[in-house]
Amino acid sequence: MDWANNSTSQGSGRVVKDYTSFNEGDVEPSLNKRIRDLIDSDDTYIVYTDDDLAIEWSFNDSYGETPQGFGDVANEIGDLSAL
Repeated sequence: MDWANNSTSQGSGRVVKDYTSFNEGDVEPSLNKRIRDLIDSDDTYIVYTDDDLAIEWSFNDSYGETPQGFGDVANEIGDLSAL
């Protein structure tokens, strides 16, 4: 992955402009987590499990507004992950 062209530094993680180049085994830089199982991605978002089998997701500014109900789904995923 060419970090200079695909992300810029920000805080402890990195802002990713395009998620399409990430594969299983890579470290997703916005959350600094290794991608164990890639669930879905395109240039604006990524969804994967990490080494602890937690469901992780990230999206960039190009994604736009989160869909109605996203917060409820994210909370449910968090509850299920805690089991």
